Amino acid sequence: MKTNKEISGHECWYYKKLYVTFIFAKVEVTVESGGIANITILEHRNERGRPAESVINDILDNQRIDVDAVSGATNSSAVIKKAIENALCNTE
Repeated sequence: MKTNKEISGHECWYYKKLYVTFIFAKVEVTVESGGIANITILEHRNERGRPAESVINDILDNQRIDVDAVSGATNSSAVIKKAIENALCNTE
């Protein structure tokens, strides 16, 4: 679902983006009724950062990207959060 809903003061147009470093995350974000309805991790290349994928639950619960990183998976948490930000706000 492509949308242009406003999330945290940003007008968002895209729902799928990626963010690449040595750790890689590709996500799909669904926005409905002005909020984040769903986040799907399409791909996540990591070393020991698989636990970071649980950060999406905090983002959905709090309806914001600025949530705490998962302990022991700080870098993967940051990459997943950045991929979500890119999806919502089309930042490159």
